[in-house]
Amino acid sequence: MTVIADISIPATQFALGRLFDAFPDIEVELERLVPIETGIMPLFWMSGADEARLQRALADDALTKSVRSLTETDDRCLFEIVWSSDVNGVIQPLMKNEGDVLRAVGNADEWTFRLLFAERKNLTKFREDCLAHGVQIELRRIFNPAPSTGDPLLTKEQREMIALAFEEGYWDVPRDTTLGELGDQMGISDSAASQRLRRGVKSLIQDTGLDL
Repeated sequence: MTVIADISIPATQFALGRLFDAFPDIEVELERLVPIETGIMPLFWMSGADEARLQRALADDALTKSVRSLTETDDRCLFEIVWSSDVNGVIQPLMKNEGDVLRAVGNADEWTFRLLFAERKNLTKFREDCLAHGVQIELRRIFNPAPSTGDPLLTKEQREMIALAFEEGYWDVPRDTTLGELGDQMGISDSAASQRLRRGVKSLIQDTGLDL
């Protein structure tokens, strides 16, 4: 049976951990993790520092084969990085056990992940492999996704944000509002509004059982 796990690891034990030494105040969110023939290609949203400085720091990492900035929106930049196949820590156990990243957010202290595994035995083996690689993994929550019952895995703030975005025409074509305007109504920054909206939508998709 499909299982979802919320875990955390120290920032220093993830491949981007060293980035926080130079930029302790940045916020990082993993958009996607793609295995490729020559290594691993993650896409990261980053905010809180100059785009050019971030790109130089990412390029200087020994694990980085290439890096490019794909887009900039609000106060965030989306970077595409190609990591060497030597990248280890939590990445190789995740790939080996066919885990899917539903959510991953990092700061100078820790990374928190919401991971999806096809079966519980894959999660068990993932934990064992992490320990074998010296990764200090903390398992915070395990649950099995169920068909939608009208009570999706949303926080109160996420429900309010999704409802507001719908009411204000954020998904209309053309859009009738922006993330900045939604954030102003919620009393938060446009970056926080973007993250809250995206995480809420991801949770809704997961709750429906869609295989994307």
